[in-house]
Amino acid sequence: MSDRTESDFYGALLVGEVISGKPRAALVRGAKWNPGDRIEVCFLDGVPSIQEKVKTFAKEWTALGLANLRFVFRRKPAATPIRISFKYQGQ
Repeated sequence: MSDRTESDFYGALLVGEVISGKPRAALVRGAKWNPGDRIEVCFLDGVPSIQEKVKTFAKEWTALGLANLRFVFRRKPAATPIRISFKYQGQ
């Protein structure tokens, strides 16, 4: 990363990441989606009722005036850049 400059990054905060007493994180600008992108997603596991809850929240995130993205839920994990699992408990 030595050839990157500060303008290559967005600020981001990750809970638990502390350097010199200050929370730190970064996101490469080129790693973000573009407005209007269609993002394919699939579930690797989980019960249908919880999967539907995730889909409901995804629709809220992409409502008019919010994220200008579209989530498309697929059944084949190999064809999707985002794969959601419920195997491990979150914090």
